[in-house]
Formats: sequence, structure tokens, C-alpha cells
Amino acid sequence: MSLRVLAAAFVGLAISIIGVVIVIGIEPAAVSKNPNKVNIPVIEPPVVAKSGPQPKVSVSETEIEFGRMEVGESRSHDFVFTNVGEAPLTIKMGDTTCQCTYGDLKKGEERKILPGQSQNVKLTWKPEVQTEHFSKGANILTDDPTQKSIGLKIVGIVGSRIAVIPDREWPCPDVLDDKAAHCTGMLVSGVLKDFKVSSIETHGAPIEFELSPLDESQLQSQHASAGYQVRLTVKPEIQTGAFAIPITIKTNVPEKSESGDAEKLFEFNVLISGVRRGPIRFAGPEWIEDKMAIRLGSFEASEGKQLLVPMFIRNPPADGFQLTKAPETTPSELKVELVRDDKSEGKAQRYFLKLEYPAGAPRIEHRLQDPGKIRLFTNHPHASEIELIVYLAAF
Repeated sequence: MSLRVLAAAFVGLAISIIGVVIVIGIEPAAVSKNPNKVNIPVIEPPVVAKSGPQPKVSVSETEIEFGRMEVGESRSHDFVFTNVGEAPLTIKMGDTTCQCTYGDLKKGEERKILPGQSQNVKLTWKPEVQTEHFSKGANILTDDPTQKSIGLKIVGIVGSRIAVIPDREWPCPDVLDDKAAHCTGMLVSGVLKDFKVSSIETHGAPIEFELSPLDESQLQSQHASAGYQVRLTVKPEIQTGAFAIPITIKTNVPEKSESGDAEKLFEFNVLISGVRRGPIRFAGPEWIEDKMAIRLGSFEASEGKQLLVPMFIRNPPADGFQLTKAPETTPSELKVELVRDDKSEGKAQRYFLKLEYPAGAPRIEHRLQDPGKIRLFTNHPHASEIELIVYLAAF
């Protein structure tokens, strides 16, 4: 076959393919289209006149400081657009960077402003989440040849009306035999310039408190406009063992509703947590020191389980260390008994705490989220009550 004949054949094939495409209505570009591609509509700016009188836009301001805002609070501002040119001015809402509303001006909508006249563009924003700093806004497109796009912006801080830090639990260091422990927390507002703590209720626990206003550096670190440091003193009279003591902090700040301020005032419940080691030390592989807890482990309920936990008593009473009444336990089926080591003497004597979950007792589970408890009552002058945590699972 000659080259001339071969070339003619290719040309004929190409003409046939094009003819098929035309007959069935397929555009060649459509074959390469990505079906997963999302086409985002482009907002076209107003058409600028090439000759003749021109509009000229003047804006009252392009950036507004909203200051400190509260979550859920709504604020508005009118940006004034004035046509200082010689022809009608067209403004058009472009892209936005927030879920703001601009009066009744919709995205992509155009408005006409005659020479010498003005029109307001109202920006309204209602923040839904707290943020250290915000910068929100939109572009207004125009047919002013010198300012085809004008950016409007609002800036500020979104804070909470009032908050407690930490929000649920304030950890304290170990309480020693004869020394108190101190822990601190804060009460801050991201929007109020002043507020009062009306009371702190300790519910009878051996805890004292003092309040001091936060200084400027502390306020800045918390992005707050007002606040207090709460310093708590946990006295050594607290029970031996792990403790989690609730306190209630009450303020003069009213809660806010959709219709305005409600009569209910803000108050916070906080747990003061820590450990008083006291004159009694526990030991052994099943003892968890930082939690003052005993790990009884998992076992068959039908078989039960026993465990001896070593105890060391400093300066026991002259007549010997004793339980003054039966221990209180959760679960109630758990049996607890004090056993003395007869070979131990001196100022630090050794005992054993004997735990027994009887064979045939009900199946039960007390793990990290719902631990069991043991409360001991003793004749030691510095440890009249001891509360321990216990983890067990009887299947």
C-alpha cells in the first residue's frame, strides 16, 4: 500500500468520527469533563462604562471594631456607600467570609445609587463559638473604574460571659499530716468589665478561700476583661485518703436568654480533688499510690477473691492501732478486716488490710468510671477516717 493511499484512509476515518459526533450531538470537550468536579459559580462584577460620565464610590469606613462580643450576641453596623460621581453607581454583593447578613442585600444582588445619593449596607453578625480574635467580612463589587472591589471587615473578640478555670475540677497537692495544701482556680469574663463573686460555699468541708482580682498580665493571658483568682486552703483535718470535695461559687452575673437577662444568676460547682496521705502508708503490687486505690482485679464471682494489702502506721496509739467501727464498703458485699503483723514493733508498725469478696456473691463491676469505696474509722488521732478507692470486677 502506497503512502498516498494510507494517508487518504486516515483522513476518511477522521471525517467519519467527526460526522458521528455531530450526528449524535456529542461535544468533543464533554468527553474529557470530570464528573466529580464541583463548579463554583463566579460572581461577575458590574460592567464598567468605557466612556462618558463615570460613577465614583465613597464609603464611610471599611473596617469596624466590634470589640468584645458574647457567644450568641448579635451586633450590626451600617456601612454608608455614597455616589460622588456623575453617573449612577452599581454595587453588588460579592464573596463573604462569614455567615453574616447584609440587610436585605443578597449575594450577587445589584443596587443602583444615583449621583449625590447614599445607600446603607447593614452588616449583622451573631457568633456561635468563642474565639480569641475574629476578622469577618465581604467584598462589595462596583462599576467605579477606580474601585472595582471594596472589602468590608468587622474585627473583635468573642468571649464567654463568665467562666470558671479549670471548668470542673481543681487539683490540689498532697495534704500532709500537719500542713495545709493550697490550690487555685480562676473566674473570668470575656465581655464584662466588672462582676462580683457573691459567695463560695464549701458545704462544711475544712476548706478556706480568698479572692484577689486578676492583674493585667493574667487577664491578657486568659483573653479576659475581668476576673478573680480563687485561692483555696485545704486544712490537714481533711479525711485521710483521696478526696473530691464539691464547692459552689456564686456570682452576681445574670444568665442571658434569647429575650434578655434572666433572673437566675451564674453559679458554678467545682470539685476540689487531692490526697491526704496522713500517718498511714499502704504498699504492695495491688496498691495505686496516686489514686489511693486498691486493685482487686477481675475474677469469677462464684469463686470470690481475697487480698492482703500491707499498711504502715506511724506513731500508733499506745493501746495499738484499731478500727473503731465496722468499715463502710461499696459494694456492700466486700468484707474488710484489719490484721496486725505481730512481728512489727516500734514507731512504724505494719498491719494488713484484708479484703474479701465472698464466693457466690453477686456479679458486679467497679472500674475507673465507677470505682468502689472503702471507708475506715480508726483510733489514730491524725487519721480518724480513711477513704480508699477499690477497683474490682466479679463475673
